[in-house]
Amino acid sequence: MRKKQVTVIITSLSLTVLLLILLLYHNNWLVGAVKRQAEDVLASVITTVLVSAGSGAVIWLRRYYKQRRQLRLPYHLEFRIGRWTPSVPFILADGVDLDKPRRLSPAEIHCKEVESRFKFPSDLLPYREKIVEAYSREGFLRLTDGQIVRLESFTLVFPRNDEPPEWILSFSPLSYFDFICTNLALTPTFKPVVLPAPVLDVLNKHRADVGQKMTFKEVLDCSHLGNGLTLHLNVVDADNKLLVGRRPKDLPIYGGKLVTSVTGAVSWNDRRCEGVPPDPFLAAVREAREETGIVLNRRHVFFYALGMQADQRHPLLLGAARLEDKLENVLITCRDAWENEVFYYLDLDDLDTCAAVLVYGDWIPASAVAVALSLLDRHG
Repeated sequence: MRKKQVTVIITSLSLTVLLLILLLYHNNWLVGAVKRQAEDVLASVITTVLVSAGSGAVIWLRRYYKQRRQLRLPYHLEFRIGRWTPSVPFILADGVDLDKPRRLSPAEIHCKEVESRFKFPSDLLPYREKIVEAYSREGFLRLTDGQIVRLESFTLVFPRNDEPPEWILSFSPLSYFDFICTNLALTPTFKPVVLPAPVLDVLNKHRADVGQKMTFKEVLDCSHLGNGLTLHLNVVDADNKLLVGRRPKDLPIYGGKLVTSVTGAVSWNDRRCEGVPPDPFLAAVREAREETGIVLNRRHVFFYALGMQADQRHPLLLGAARLEDKLENVLITCRDAWENEVFYYLDLDDLDTCAAVLVYGDWIPASAVAVALSLLDRHG
């Protein structure tokens, strides 16, 4: 018999006995010693009922909150920003804590090159070119292949007990087209009608297999995913104005959504010199120059978190770049205008407005998390 049924039976019997004793006691049918015994029994019954009810309530609450966590986590992050509580479908890397965002500088993120574990899925291999062609057509792009960074592993290292952990990121080279076929083509909004039915069936099967991988580590350990490392970077000026873009509505992937001003993949060529592993800080500098014309230095860039979106399965670095000048003085005509049709400023000092935009704005999830982290960094 299940614990829940036993608890219900005990509680029912206890309540029945309690009601009988109260009825007898109320009608003065018990006197003297019998009455005192009844009072003792009554106290025991009340104690039993309370304990049983308390145990039942604890069991019910545990199951209720477990169900809620299973429905919400790890798919949603909740942030407490002022009187607002934005919820974003985002999965954090194991060990990353966002209760108190910490700025990670180049001295705290160490990169190394390792051997790749990636194996292109055999059932997708015959359709590789067709998938890339469809992705290019849907995105109105003329894509060229190149080597980007595949994130092989992520490790936290604690130098001392009283010091925050440092990150170790292990990289290997990856074809950008392999990244498209095994990661980006799984985005739910990517639904090309130009692909033959057999190709769509294979993609849907691959999407279903990847959908079973719930945690960040499970995704990194999957050898059939490209897991190219991309970044979402806030650009914040000296007046705490944050630059936000809106993607054109006709883009098939996240069309019309708000996005941080600098996004892109970490390239295998983002190196300080030959023989040195790729540097995500240099990738942020390159992407900022390419997409906004803003010239950054590595010392301007820091990262907050590592994770992935719930609707995509590939690693994302979230961070920010602090400018020493105002945006209007350094922002050149954006060269990446096809990706952002309009730009806005968010005043990080205006906590309520920023939080309301986070709650009600139509964001790319990773960008929403990045903006929330900049707000928490600013206001604590």
